[in-house]
Amino acid sequence: VALSAEGFWILNNAGNWTGTPANWQGGTIPNAVGDIANFRNDITAARTITLNSAVTLGGLSMGDLLGGSVFTFAGTNALTLDNTSGNAFVKKFGSATDVWQAPLVLTDNVDWNIFTGTLDVNGASNAQVSYSGAGNTIKNGAGALRLNIDAVTTPYTGNFVVNFGTLNIGGANSATPTSLGTGTGGIILNGNGRQDLGVFSLNNNSTASDTTATYAGNNNVIVQGAAGINVDRNYIGGANDRVTHILNNLTFNGGVFRVTSGNGHRLQFEGTTTLSGQTNVFDVLGNTTATLANLTLNGVITDGAASRNL
Repeated sequence: VALSAEGFWILNNAGNWTGTPANWQGGTIPNAVGDIANFRNDITAARTITLNSAVTLGGLSMGDLLGGSVFTFAGTNALTLDNTSGNAFVKKFGSATDVWQAPLVLTDNVDWNIFTGTLDVNGASNAQVSYSGAGNTIKNGAGALRLNIDAVTTPYTGNFVVNFGTLNIGGANSATPTSLGTGTGGIILNGNGRQDLGVFSLNNNSTASDTTATYAGNNNVIVQGAAGINVDRNYIGGANDRVTHILNNLTFNGGVFRVTSGNGHRLQFEGTTTLSGQTNVFDVLGNTTATLANLTLNGVITDGAASRNL
């Protein structure tokens, strides 16, 4: 049985992933199920690594070792995240905003361990990135993962899970954005002691101010513990005020659910709100324009006759 390989990028320059063994310590080029790629060397300026052919990994670590220079991973070839055992993973270190521009395929559940700084999954010239597969997107670490993704052309059917830090969805701007994928799963917010420590952020310009952005696919939310959702303009080319972001069902398993917004944006649940926890607290805060955030529960509110508190 072949063992998984672990490769260490050593080039302090731009380069291709495959074809040049000298770019990697000992000439080991990671590109198989379960392999691990490490981009943790000291780079003295921004460097671009090009996926000049399709790549498969079980894990990826990135971050300038000694400074704040940026890694950018580019190319039209896809990275498939597929581990031999357990979840695949992406680890990001350092305060820089590293950028992933190539298509992504999640064959396994993926732990996005963004320990600090930001990882932008964002195509060249701010294009959307193809994001497909059935693995869950699991956000860990105090940093931010920002996904400007096309999860529909090649369908993404996994769930979005926030355990810590911020998971930010940019996506297509339209009256009916489909950037959350076409699955029937949902958005799972696992509280971690404080509402601002685990945040799912929907950022969409819609078509104009005072319009709606209705999310299809993964549009149900499960909250347990203390966690939050933020709604605002797209972080790429932000425009339009007072947009209502519409999701479907909310299942509240107890705790504190914080809603924040910017530029007058609003959050609305159109489906059923199910109170499953004994005490369910909605914490609706003001936003950066000093106007109130707005949360609407537009459907049935039910506790299954269990005397839950709201």
